[in-house]
Amino acid sequence: MKTLATTTVTLAALLALAGCSGGDGEDATPTPEAPDAPPYEVVDVTESDLGTDLTVETDTLEDLDAVFEAVRSEYDEEGGYYVVIDCTGRPEGVGPGRLGTGRYAVGDTGASITGLADGEAVFEPIEGAVCPLP
Repeated sequence: MKTLATTTVTLAALLALAGCSGGDGEDATPTPEAPDAPPYEVVDVTESDLGTDLTVETDTLEDLDAVFEAVRSEYDEEGGYYVVIDCTGRPEGVGPGRLGTGRYAVGDTGASITGLADGEAVFEPIEGAVCPLP
């Protein structure tokens, strides 16, 4: 009888400890902080053998580099990534309102896909872009 009580207490203690150890589905390893960026939304992700195309929308021209870097920190699995940043809220029939384009490589696969070195990134804002659109 004493063995059963001890086993029950030990099991209860282990379950309590498991509940305190991040067993709620959260990753125990903290992810790196993304740079402060204006609000944005990744509205389309298309994967192919030629890399991953990410379409991002934001409602401002301010700090597009930070938006690009935030997307890089969010999509960081090995591969080649091509990012377009468009203006949010464009009227029906109006083109994409392109604000900038970029690409980056994660790992050897990303390097071979993008032609960049592992960890390298290139982002270029579109000169003369307008957002919000008139």
